[in-house]
Amino acid sequence: MTTENLSAVLKQKGELCLENRPVPEPLPHEVLIAIHSVGICGSDNVKHLKPGDRVCIEPGVPCRKCEFCKGGHYNLCPDVKFSATPPVDGSLCRYFCHDADFCFK
Repeated sequence: MTTENLSAVLKQKGELCLENRPVPEPLPHEVLIAIHSVGICGSDNVKHLKPGDRVCIEPGVPCRKCEFCKGGHYNLCPDVKFSATPPVDGSLCRYFCHDADFCFK
């Protein structure tokens, strides 16, 4: 695997730049994804995915602790973190870490 991670980074409204960033290290509940394609808008503890699986991601990852999350309405979570919504970077890069629970084969 390469050590380069060419990434499109939104600095502010109207300012998109390319940066070479380090390949991220996944946390125990995340997977490292080699990005093949991205639609615009729209590890050891992981059991349901293995290296080489092709996945789609749910770009919004909720807190899983609030009353909405616990009630099955994670789409209403006030602390949801969306890919590509500053300050959270998106997946327009070669390698991207994402929560495994929100990756689907």
